[in-house]
Amino acid sequence: MFKPILLVVSVSLLTHGTALGQPYPENPLRMEAVENVAEDLEAYIPGRMKGEEVTGLSVALIRENRIVWNRGYGVSNSLTGAMIDTNTVFYVASLGKAVAGYLALKQFAKEALSIDEPLALYDQGVWLPNSSDHQNITLRHLLTHTSGLSNFLRDQK
Repeated sequence: MFKPILLVVSVSLLTHGTALGQPYPENPLRMEAVENVAEDLEAYIPGRMKGEEVTGLSVALIRENRIVWNRGYGVSNSLTGAMIDTNTVFYVASLGKAVAGYLALKQFAKEALSIDEPLALYDQGVWLPNSSDHQNITLRHLLTHTSGLSNFLRDQK
């Protein structure tokens, strides 16, 4: 089951702009502010994890396109007891869809990408079996979940 604390952390990081590459020109990097937030997180997260029964998570603070603080909490594998650190890779499943959609639409706004042309025009690599259905999949299909693709694509190489 998806835990609410993970959503709150993910959304709060994404909604503050730097996770999407937007700088903060009006707010110069102030390390004392980062240190204060980091201290607050250090005090808050372990208790909240316990209360929500979250076994592990990772948090990063990003300012001016730089990671200025990050920390892993808990375990990544309850059987081995492997601890989460700043290099732990997480399977985020569908959490990346909103970011990918946002970035794709930014390219569409710059007229660098069409949402209605087949994606095969952009990538000639073999990522699906060759069929007319697969050759006609557009960005609009992917963004609206109407491509007919499953969640489990196999490497076609």
